[in-house]
Amino acid sequence: MKVVGISAKVSNDRDDLLEEAWELFFKSEVLEYVEGENLSEDIISVYYEYEGDQDDPYTLLIGYEVEDDFETPTGLNSVTINLNHETHRIEQDLPDAIFDKWEDIWEDMTRERAYIADFDRYSPKEDVAEVNVEYK
Repeated sequence: MKVVGISAKVSNDRDDLLEEAWELFFKSEVLEYVEGENLSEDIISVYYEYEGDQDDPYTLLIGYEVEDDFETPTGLNSVTINLNHETHRIEQDLPDAIFDKWEDIWEDMTRERAYIADFDRYSPKEDVAEVNVEYK
């Protein structure tokens, strides 16, 4: 899956950086730059280039899914990830329920995460989300 959008280096202990990344996404008009080539209206946030685990910095890319051969416009970034994730569907209390799900995932020591690329999918039409986590 290829996602095109804006990216920033963030960490979970710096809410200000996460908020700035989302503000940049909404101000940047990514949808206009992909010129109707997005595969859906779903907003995808990809977490990758982990420097360790969830307590360490990583890259956050927020954007839209496009075809693999889509040429990334100047000024935007892209990432292509394999789809071998466990999906957790969230249908209520957005966005708080997404944060709660990630906290559950971070606290679960029974499974080993891959820390390659995880992603969330937000569907504005259905007002639902998915948290997608890659395990070893």
